[in-house]
Amino acid sequence: MVRSVKASQIAEWHTLKEAVVYTPSVEVAYAQLSPIENLYDDVIKLEVARKEHMIFKETLKSEGVKVYELMDLVNINPAFKNYVKKRIERLYETSNYIADLKWLNSLNYIINNYSPETLWLMAILRPELINVSKEEDMRARSSLLHIHPLGNLFYMRDQQFVTDKGLVMGNLRMPARAGETEITELGFASLGIKPVYKMNSPLEGGDFLPAGNVAFLGRGYRNTNDSVNELLNSGALGYDTIAVVKQPANQETMHLDTYFNILGSTLVVGDRDILKNSDCTLYKKENSGYTKVETLKFYAFLKKKGFEVLELDLKKERFGTNFLTLNERKILMPVNYKLRGTVKLYEKAGVEVVPIKVNELLAGYGGVHCMTCALRREK
Repeated sequence: MVRSVKASQIAEWHTLKEAVVYTPSVEVAYAQLSPIENLYDDVIKLEVARKEHMIFKETLKSEGVKVYELMDLVNINPAFKNYVKKRIERLYETSNYIADLKWLNSLNYIINNYSPETLWLMAILRPELINVSKEEDMRARSSLLHIHPLGNLFYMRDQQFVTDKGLVMGNLRMPARAGETEITELGFASLGIKPVYKMNSPLEGGDFLPAGNVAFLGRGYRNTNDSVNELLNSGALGYDTIAVVKQPANQETMHLDTYFNILGSTLVVGDRDILKNSDCTLYKKENSGYTKVETLKFYAFLKKKGFEVLELDLKKERFGTNFLTLNERKILMPVNYKLRGTVKLYEKAGVEVVPIKVNELLAGYGGVHCMTCALRREK
């Protein structure tokens, strides 16, 4: 165990102190062979993306953030070897591969002699052997090796999210991301973090944004009404109000943070059309849970709460809201030529922008907010 960390996040503008990230590796190369099924937006040049991610981590550290690498956390967890062993056993149980008894009996020996790097590859590539011939002599058989790469693992926001009460494990809806939460939970265990709740219905971290006495929850492409009700009744939230935003159900607005974000205690930003046209249903906390009180437009609620609202057109300023708030009116933001106007808008509003070039990483369909599991923020 590295150290004991208390996961807590009351407001997005509080100072980010600790975060978990994952530097993309070979799984991305394999996932690009079927880019749509793996939810990518474009081709990712892996070598460039890795360099960008290294700079991203160093930038976070230079801003005073304690950064944990997921692979390192998982590899030091004593339960990881057993996880890999069980994973391989499951794959063989569900395939038509017929392994001889000697191989099965030697599985513990094989796993115990794998290096941490090989164990990690087994976990993120998820190999499976399929028989294509049935000769009695196994040496004469032909087999296919199937892999199921976790090509989106570096988007560390979505497998879980942190509330004012602690870590909530999400439930990833898309088939390409199934299995990610098993990996990240092993990493959090190395930090002494036990989830306060695990979702049964689909819900991902990009749909949750805390804002003091209110928390915003997106309802759309990646979750259901059951997801919202489950979280509201989970006991994992202590905020006075939960504002559930009914967002457009499509890939471009897959999560709340794709069109809305929080720059400071009185300043937010979002796509003007979505803010003004989306319904926002408010739930007030009571002893037994949350009770629905009213529905109004998202923009109207933000103004009612006293937020100054900056408006973008995300058709022109894509990823303009997918920044990471470091503290009050200071953000880490992906910058390219399309976002120069957005940077000027933020700076004019008194926001300090720490620019970072992550063009290759953006090709996976997410920005720096998507890439960061914010573990702990301090007021």
